[in-house]
Amino acid sequence: MSRSRITNVLLHLETGGIQWQMKELLLGLDRDRLEPRVVAFTGFGNDYRSEIEATDTPVTLLPKRKGADRGPMLGVAADRIVDHCGEQGQSTG
Repeated sequence: MSRSRITNVLLHLETGGIQWQMKELLLGLDRDRLEPRVVAFTGFGNDYRSEIEATDTPVTLLPKRKGADRGPMLGVAADRIVDHCGEQGQSTG
């Protein structure tokens, strides 16, 4: 049986509540059925990246354009994620 891919998009990986909740979610997923990924923007701080990667989840960082508004940035991420970042970003897995 093939696993379903799930790509979670976060604005950043600075330590915070959303990042902690993401880690807990990733720890509880059934890896026999699901293949999670995390995508975040660079330029904010990525000190929680190692915590996410410790859950055996690949992390991809997309460059943040200087002065870009946060709302449209999520649309940019959706446009740039092709088969989980294909040739875009800096995938770790």
